[in-house]
Amino acid sequence: GPTVQVADMGIAELYRTQPNLRAVVSFLAQNAAQVPIKIYERASDNDRIRITDSPAALLLARPNRDTTAYEYRQRVYSDLLLSDRHLSLVMRDADSESGWQLRPIPSSWLRGYEGANPWAPEAIYVANPYAGKTVAVPADAFVLWHGYCPDDMALHCSPVEALADVLHEQVESNSFRRQMWRNGGRFNAYIRRPAEVEEWSDEQFERFRQTWDESWGGRGATQGGKMPILEDGMEIRNVPFSAHDAEWAEAKQLGREDVAGVYHVNPALIWPGSGQTYASAKDNARALYNDCLAPTLMQATDRINMVILPRVGEEKSHYAAYDITIKTEGTYEEKIKTLSSAVGAPFLSRNEARASLDL
Repeated sequence: GPTVQVADMGIAELYRTQPNLRAVVSFLAQNAAQVPIKIYERASDNDRIRITDSPAALLLARPNRDTTAYEYRQRVYSDLLLSDRHLSLVMRDADSESGWQLRPIPSSWLRGYEGANPWAPEAIYVANPYAGKTVAVPADAFVLWHGYCPDDMALHCSPVEALADVLHEQVESNSFRRQMWRNGGRFNAYIRRPAEVEEWSDEQFERFRQTWDESWGGRGATQGGKMPILEDGMEIRNVPFSAHDAEWAEAKQLGREDVAGVYHVNPALIWPGSGQTYASAKDNARALYNDCLAPTLMQATDRINMVILPRVGEEKSHYAAYDITIKTEGTYEEKIKTLSSAVGAPFLSRNEARASLDL
C-alpha cells in the first residue's frame, strides 16, 4: 500500500506524537490483547473440549522465548489498527515446548512483495536493520494479516490515510500553539506610545525592548504576573484574541471524534464526558467487545485457523477461538445472582464459597 505521510511524518511518528491517534489505537489494541485465543477440540456440534498441550495451544501461550502472549497479541492488533497489516514469521524452534515460534515483524522492515499471485504474496522482502541485509521470506515461513483494499486483493489500506487531513490540522495547530507560548508576551496585548512625546533614539528603544523581553516577554520572563511601570503616556491595549475565538477547543473535539469514528469506537469510552453515568459506561464497555473489537478479534483468529494451525501440525478437529466472555460476562455478583435465579436455589457449598474467597 502507499506510504502514509502527514506533515513529513510516517505512521510510526504519528503514533508517537499525536495524542488522539495514540489514545484510540493503544486503547483498542490493549483491550483486544486482554482477550485470550484458545484452542478447542470439537467433540460434537454441541460440545467442545479445551486443549492446552497441543503445538498450537503451546505456541499461542508462548509465541517465542522473548514475548508473552499478551505482548504478541498487542503488536498484532496495533499493527492492524495502524497499518491494516501485520506480518509474523512462523519458524521451527527446537528449544520451545511447542517446537515452533512466532516472530512479529515491524512494518518498517517490510520492503515489498514478490510473485505473480494477485491474491497473496509468494514471498516478502524483509530488511532487518540489526542484520544489515534484506532477505526474501517464502510464503511457507510467514503468516500475513491485512485488511480491505479497494483496488488490490493482496495489499492493505491504512486507516491513517483517511485521517491525513485531520492529523495534519492537529500537527499544525499544536505547532502554532507552541509558537504562541514561546514567542508571545505574557500579556495578550501591545504597548502604545503617544506620537507627540519626545522621540526615542535607537539606543533608548533597544534598551526598552530588551528590558521588556527579559521581564515580561517570552519563556525567560522574570516579572510574569506583575504590573509593568510605563512612562511617557504609554498605554497597554488588549488584543481581542482568545482560544475561543480561534475555536481550538472545538477543533480538538472534532479531531477526537474523527479519529474515533474511523476506528468505530465510541469517543465516550476514551474521553468520558460529564454526562456519562455508571450504567452507560458499563454498557459502552460491553459494546466495545461485542461491536467494536469483535471484527478485529475474528480477523486474527480466522487467519490463525487458516495458516498457523495447519502449519504446526495441529489436529484437524482442533480450532482457535477468542474467549470474549472474560470481558462481557459481568461482575461476580451479577453472575451469582443470574445463576441462582436460573437454578432456583443456592448452588454453592460452604467449601466452594470459601474457596472462591481464597480461604
